[in-house]
Amino acid sequence: GPLSASNAFELIRSHFQPRAARVASNAPFFSVLTPVHNTKPEWLAEAALSLINQSFGDWEWYLVDDGSDDRETKKLLELLSGLSPSVRIALSPGKGISAATNHALDGARGQYVCFLDHDDLLHPVALASMKRKLEEGYEVVYSDEDKLDDTSGALVEPFFKPDWSPEYFRGAMYVGHLLCVKRELAQKTRFDSSYDGVQDFEFMLRLSENGPAIGHIPEVLYHWRK
Repeated sequence: GPLSASNAFELIRSHFQPRAARVASNAPFFSVLTPVHNTKPEWLAEAALSLINQSFGDWEWYLVDDGSDDRETKKLLELLSGLSPSVRIALSPGKGISAATNHALDGARGQYVCFLDHDDLLHPVALASMKRKLEEGYEVVYSDEDKLDDTSGALVEPFFKPDWSPEYFRGAMYVGHLLCVKRELAQKTRFDSSYDGVQDFEFMLRLSENGPAIGHIPEVLYHWRK
C-alpha cells in the first residue's frame, strides 16, 4: 500500500542493517543503477527490499534523480543518502533517462553494472545467478523476465527469451531485463538521449557491435511492474 517517504525509509533501514553488517565493500562486484523520477515511495521501497534480500550481497546501489519535483520522492532520496556508503544518491545534470543512466555509469565502482528500474523487482537469486554466468567468461549477461501486476501483486506474463542471436536481435528487442554488463564496456558504449524511449535497444545494438561475449540465463530473474 501507499507509504510516506519517512515510513518507506524506516522499512528500508530496518532491513538494511543486517545486510550492512554482512557486506561492506568499497569496490563492489555489482553496481546496480537506478534512474529515479517522481517515484512512489512504496515502489522504491519494494525495489530496495528486493535488492537487500539478494543472496549475493556484494553490490552498491546508485540512484540518480532525473529532476523529480515530487516532495515525497525527494525526501526519500535525501533520507537514503545517509543510509550507507553502498547506497549512493546523485542528481542528473541532464534531462531524461539516458542522461541519468550515463551519470550513474560515470560514477559506478563495480566490476559489472546492472540496470534496475525504479519500480521493478529482482528475484532473490538474480545477482548470484548473474555472477555465476559472468564468471564463465561472459562480458554481458541477460535473463528472462515477467511482469508484476501492480493491483493484485501477481507475477504474470513470463517472457522466456532466446539465446543471443545478432541477426534476430536486429529486428526484436528481447534482451530487456535483467541486464548486467562489464563496467568498462558499458561506460564506453553509453546511452544516447536522442533515443529516449528505446534507449535500451539502441544501447544494446551498439554494445553488441564490439563483439563481446553475451550470455543468457533462461530463468525469470526480473519482475517488471505493469
